[in-house]
Amino acid sequence: MGRLVIKIANGLIGASDKKRLKAQEVPSGCVVTEGLRYLEDGDPFHTFNITRPQGKEGPLPAILDIHGGAWIYGDRNLNRNYSKMLALGGYAVLDASYRIAPQADFVEQAKDVIAFINYVASHAKELGLDPDNLFLTGDSSGGHLCYLALEAYYRPEVAKLLGCKPDIAFNAVCFTCGAFYLKDLPDAYPCGWLLFGKIAGKGRTKSPYWSLAALDMPAGLPLPPMLLNSCEDDFLREQTLRAYVALLNAGYRPELIYRDRRTEHQLRHVYNIAEPWWSESKETNGKILAFFDKYKR
Repeated sequence: MGRLVIKIANGLIGASDKKRLKAQEVPSGCVVTEGLRYLEDGDPFHTFNITRPQGKEGPLPAILDIHGGAWIYGDRNLNRNYSKMLALGGYAVLDASYRIAPQADFVEQAKDVIAFINYVASHAKELGLDPDNLFLTGDSSGGHLCYLALEAYYRPEVAKLLGCKPDIAFNAVCFTCGAFYLKDLPDAYPCGWLLFGKIAGKGRTKSPYWSLAALDMPAGLPLPPMLLNSCEDDFLREQTLRAYVALLNAGYRPELIYRDRRTEHQLRHVYNIAEPWWSESKETNGKILAFFDKYKR
């Protein structure tokens, strides 16, 4: 039953996204290299794209972008127009696919993301990237996977549990509408475990990995600068605000972009990624780029 629920949800989201992307103007001035592999196992989800500003081969500062999609949907092409808008700010933007549920639970997805990070870290120069200026961003469930990558780098017990860790520390990290508390989601919706059971993986709440299903960053770690981004009508806004407060209480100083309803367009979940041409999206994405610019070396 869970597989059927995921298949139906995937189809509905996919149809909506195809319609949305078809209606959008495609940003010009970028060059995209598609389908590069970060694992040589033949899995089409272990691939990534690089989007560069036209005429700038490198070495460029790079943004590694981890797409959302409720852990069940999406690939390296989902955020393509958003990535082009970021690339026009002078960055190479790398968009990775990773295995989605039910093929992989959130732990296996986090391992894919870390494998992608490590491939980029070890091949930065040949990819035309500046290894001293690497940034990370993720939206929705992709935000959760980015957070797990940070945990694995800074917390040995998490790296041991996952069996891997990133090889690099990022200059800065941005979370857009992050799903920081997967633990809360199965019980928040009718029949939620039909969907989230496949995402939670074997053992579900009794699994040792279930501790990774909620933000729990202890104090005193040398974390990179962090930016959290959400809006009033983001259905996960409470997760962003809760994570922001939790990080503040742990002694960190994350920055926050939070848009209210006083806008031309109705801003919803991941609005700046889904509709990058909106004036509000351009403003928010400009702030994200300015945030990253502050931490270039």
